[in-house]
Amino acid sequence: MNENNKYNEPDEPRLRDTLKNDISRSDHFKTFKSELKDVKEFYLSSEKKRRLGQKKWYSRWFYTCWWVFKGMILRLSPLRRIIMVIGILFLLSSTVVINNTDDSSRNRAILGGVIIIFVLMLELKDKQLAHNELIAGRKIQEKLMPAENPLISGWDVWMYSKPANEICGDLIDYVEVTKDKYALFLADVAGKGLNAALFTTKLQASIRTVIYDLRLEKLVSKVNEIFFKEKYRFIFASLFYTEIQPGHNEIEYVNAGHLPPVLLRTSGPEELPKGNAAIGLIPNENYMSKAVSLNSGDFMIVFSDGVTEAMNNAGNLYGKERFYKFISARRNLTSKELGEDILKEIEQFLNYSNPSDDLSLIIIKKNI
Repeated sequence: MNENNKYNEPDEPRLRDTLKNDISRSDHFKTFKSELKDVKEFYLSSEKKRRLGQKKWYSRWFYTCWWVFKGMILRLSPLRRIIMVIGILFLLSSTVVINNTDDSSRNRAILGGVIIIFVLMLELKDKQLAHNELIAGRKIQEKLMPAENPLISGWDVWMYSKPANEICGDLIDYVEVTKDKYALFLADVAGKGLNAALFTTKLQASIRTVIYDLRLEKLVSKVNEIFFKEKYRFIFASLFYTEIQPGHNEIEYVNAGHLPPVLLRTSGPEELPKGNAAIGLIPNENYMSKAVSLNSGDFMIVFSDGVTEAMNNAGNLYGKERFYKFISARRNLTSKELGEDILKEIEQFLNYSNPSDDLSLIIIKKNI
């Protein structure tokens, strides 16, 4: 073993190389603006934002700094909050001494800095542990979702899901119900984070429990009944559930509160009608199934709001009209090619800003 490397982790990069790569990046300004926006979104309530809008620019700057600082301190644990305040006081007391060469002043400044770094180390440790737990949860989610796209005679199907953060509140899945029938579905649980992610697992298990026994409209009604009886307060999910048959050209579906999918035909994009209420909102909802026929080369595109409601740093939404215009010029692509083009388009639109919601797609193309 090389003596110089024996104390290094085998997969740990050199700090010098990492810093060099960091400095060479050209997106720091855009990243800083994005992260500054995230800080304000996290620490400032809607009421504080409203009050800031009524103040002059210099007052707005002062109150933003103060409210963010106060919010940061209040979110610490009691002991860490006390330690952090002591460290800040040491730093401040060192700055008010007239003679800055005084040894006690320098010592207080050093001690204050060490205390603050210590608290930041503790917070970073907690964040990393939570991050690792979420990553582990995401890996479990990925195991529960399809590992590959379904191969269905007469159809070209591509499925994709990407979380806005570490874990996903969207669900995509498919099941070979029989040799002559495949079920594909996309769901979007209200909210974000761990709560929504756990709900997707419950929703997936509920659908798979009844999928072999019930017709699609009865299936969705049963899943709604399961969720409503268990009384999950303030939790609901939109669901688009569809069944297709190999060699046929008809798609049967139920839309439970989801964004209407779009059909892409030779004549252009065509939005499907809105559906019933979302899962878990209304007891005994009478879900209705509908059917649509696709000709050779036609697409059905099912998407979550992470597509049309993507928002960039300027506060602009990507929007349905822009999305329809984009896909209209790409009828000759395969489902996978179209899906990958959509992902690139959204990424370019966001321009380094963090996605505001999970992004999921099911693209179904009718082959010859």
